[in-house]
Amino acid sequence: MKRHYASSRSTMRMRIGPSVHLLASLVVVPVLVTPSAASADPILNFVIENRQILPDDTLVTIGAYMNAREDSVAGFETILYMSNHDVLRFRQENPVSNDAAVTHDWEMFAWNDFGNPDGFIVKIVALYSLTGPQPEGPYPIPPGDQPQLIFTINATVVPDEPDTLCGYTGTVIIQDYETRFSYPCRTPENPYDDLIGFALTIEYDSTFENCVEWIGDSCVSWADTIVDVDSIYGPDWDLLNYVEGQYEFIPYVGGDADGSGSSDIDDVVFLINYIFVGGEAPDPFETGDADCSGGVDIDDVVYLIQFIFAGGPEPCAECP
Repeated sequence: MKRHYASSRSTMRMRIGPSVHLLASLVVVPVLVTPSAASADPILNFVIENRQILPDDTLVTIGAYMNAREDSVAGFETILYMSNHDVLRFRQENPVSNDAAVTHDWEMFAWNDFGNPDGFIVKIVALYSLTGPQPEGPYPIPPGDQPQLIFTINATVVPDEPDTLCGYTGTVIIQDYETRFSYPCRTPENPYDDLIGFALTIEYDSTFENCVEWIGDSCVSWADTIVDVDSIYGPDWDLLNYVEGQYEFIPYVGGDADGSGSSDIDDVVFLINYIFVGGEAPDPFETGDADCSGGVDIDDVVYLIQFIFAGGPEPCAECP
């Protein structure tokens, strides 16, 4: 885990007599910076999955993924908000689950909705072991580049007619300063030493400088002497990357001509059979109109092939 030691100050040296040197120090208390764009290569990523919601959906699951590049993860806590709980809110029963996640065998996985009846805020806490390392599981999550599913968010669509929300977008918000991940380390002297991506900032309450090298009556090298030190811990936003989840209500899955729930090569075959062999038509018909031209033809087949195999634009799904 990386730590940063920083202070902010202005100094003035004074010389009194041939061999007495004093330093007056004006201390400026450092302030933790607000979150900014993460560096190109953060050591930990915490990402809430983007989700599209169809008119028939009443229950929605959204994945929460994590990968740490340098440290094993042995525990975490986070607070999540729904941006608009009149549209999408956490389910009253089991708002989060780790049944299919890498944390499913951890000794502790708990949530708290803070007693809020509107279901728009939830806190999740997980710990791989309550007693420390054991010879036989559970185990911390090892470092790696592949994102790991650590829990799923279970949400409920509130309006009786969700198709009226076509085009509506919202956010699952991460309360970043209340989110922290830890690795398998315990240091009783410092409760923050087991946190991944937390930086130590030092406040110099008072300092003076001593001369450590003289040439004649001139000092050529000074050294700080710290009288009182106060430390502050906080997230280091060059090391942590937290990405909130965006959800959007759409009328149908664009390009899902066969109604399987996704756009893939089967949809290409389905459209070819419809266009050239008189096979079954897409239902709803708009799902076959991948390029939103207003009809279904060979251009939609080409469009889908470009999307599936060449990274082309996604099939469209226009709201009425």
